[in-house]
Amino acid sequence: MLQGDLAGALARNTEARDLRAGLVAAFPLNASYRRSLGVSYYNEGEIYAALARAADALDSFRRDLAIVEALAATDPANEQYRGDIAYALIRIGDMFVTLGRPASALAPYERSLALRLTDVAADPSQLWKRASLIEARAKLARTHAAAGRPLDALREAAAATALIDGTTIDPSNAFILSAVAGFYVDLAAAHTILADAPGTSAPLRRIRWTAARDLYRRAEAVWAGLRERGIIAAADRPKLDAASREAAAADRRVAAGPAS
Repeated sequence: MLQGDLAGALARNTEARDLRAGLVAAFPLNASYRRSLGVSYYNEGEIYAALARAADALDSFRRDLAIVEALAATDPANEQYRGDIAYALIRIGDMFVTLGRPASALAPYERSLALRLTDVAADPSQLWKRASLIEARAKLARTHAAAGRPLDALREAAAATALIDGTTIDPSNAFILSAVAGFYVDLAAAHTILADAPGTSAPLRRIRWTAARDLYRRAEAVWAGLRERGIIAAADRPKLDAASREAAAADRRVAAGPAS
């Protein structure tokens, strides 16, 4: 998959999934085998998503979720299962958004948010959990905006931004920094959607476009910094270019004034 051979990735993952399904059938009480099968379904969902097969990806993520929810029911305190559930819910929400069903994405995003709020409250210094919490809030902001719920969108956007501003990240941690750049893009998209919403006054549109521009610029700065240090991932280079284009487009809208 990392090399871009998505068909090959799907074939190999299907082999692994079927082997793991056989192990689960032979040893149904083995929790490790069951979770591994869930991981195969999660990976399958990622490959389908990369292939632009969102409906198939949604089905795979749901299969993963069903497995880890059953495991968590027998061991509710297991942090690994809680994390698996939170990740599966985020990806289920993502697929609903991709399929043009933002209202359907709200429930899984909200469930993931609830899990991550509990996790971060219990361990506020854990960066991965904190990043997952920010992700849930940023995606909720964008999805609320798309679903026509501006107040909810602005609430989640403010909460996500405050979390990012209150988080210290090692400059060498390219993975988390890239994730944060993606969160900025989601938040910028939320403001863009709100700016274009029917009935939005001209002055308010300008405010929303200004916020979107500034968030795209933040994303651009993060990815540009990674590029300058030589640690940007190949997949993030087009994201940097896209953020620059979106920032420039938003800037033109701001410069055009309230009547635009």
